[in-house]
Amino acid sequence: MPSTDPSLIRTGRSLHAVGLGVMVLLAVVPYVAAGLPMSSQNAFLRRRIEKSTRLLELEPNVRVRNEQLNRELAVHEQRRREVLERIPEAADEGLFLAQLSELAAKSDLKLQNYRPGPPEKKSTYSQVDIALDADGTYEQLCQFLAGLESLPRYCRLAGLTVSRPEGEASTLKVSLTLRIFFGSTPDQPV
Repeated sequence: MPSTDPSLIRTGRSLHAVGLGVMVLLAVVPYVAAGLPMSSQNAFLRRRIEKSTRLLELEPNVRVRNEQLNRELAVHEQRRREVLERIPEAADEGLFLAQLSELAAKSDLKLQNYRPGPPEKKSTYSQVDIALDADGTYEQLCQFLAGLESLPRYCRLAGLTVSRPEGEASTLKVSLTLRIFFGSTPDQPV
């Protein structure tokens, strides 16, 4: 016959409650210890899968853009090599004056006062600014400026001043500053 002693009943119920608590802990602890981190890792992996899927969807566009940029790079590299081939080792302003004089004659532009400045040493090349004056029509000036690009010697227009003398209808007074380069390191762009 079961005992009716109240202290024994309370002790029995307490032991049952402790046993139930231990069973709940044994069920919850593995879930907390393993389940929550796994759940967090699953969420992380799902986000990564979604991101990777979006990237894979972009892949054809990325490939096309990459090919386009590679073609542009090839064009720029070719242009860079062509420019470097037009840059001599020495300043040789006299040869450049001969090339300018020939271009001016083709353009019917009259060159005057050819004044080379001092050479400037840069990290991968050297340069000289050359000032000169010219007289001619607007068309002659445009033809001369367009012809600078086709000179065997690479040069840049660094300054240009154009004025019209009083009483002259078609003749322009032009002051130009051209920059020539020399002694470039072949692996470095100008």
